[in-house]
Amino acid sequence: MNPAPGAPIDPALLSLTNWLVPNETEFVALGGRALGGTRDDEAAAIASLGDELGRGLVVTLGDRGAALRPRGGGIEWIAARNVVAVDTTGAGDAFVGAFAAGLGLGWSPSAAAALGCAAGADSVTRAGAQGSYPDRASAAALLAGVASAVRRDGRPVPDGGR
Repeated sequence: MNPAPGAPIDPALLSLTNWLVPNETEFVALGGRALGGTRDDEAAAIASLGDELGRGLVVTLGDRGAALRPRGGGIEWIAARNVVAVDTTGAGDAFVGAFAAGLGLGWSPSAAAALGCAAGADSVTRAGAQGSYPDRASAAALLAGVASAVRRDGRPVPDGGR
């Protein structure tokens, strides 16, 4: 679930949620501490909110990628691809859709987050929201590129698919 715009979540809805996917602003609105400082500080803030909510978190971090924290697990930092951003409108939606697609394909959460980062990075290279999303052929190429960098255990190869 993407909690946009950031606001408290109804506990009944939260109980049906496996993964919360906020951006940094939404993360704070949900009760997390502002992110910044060292990775250890950020990891502690993400783990704290994840424990409080009892859900997996994937915090999107713009050009820094994403921080993945399965329920009760450790933090994994998923790198963003280097691109020239034209318009960031819709990048979070591209991430969430691709993350959900990766999970639906049976990929590990880290591989699904790598697909999300790839889709988000791809979307910012074009203007607008819906106009920034790939067409069928481009989506297939994006998926194949990330899939080729996913190991047999469903985890992304470090720096793979870039």
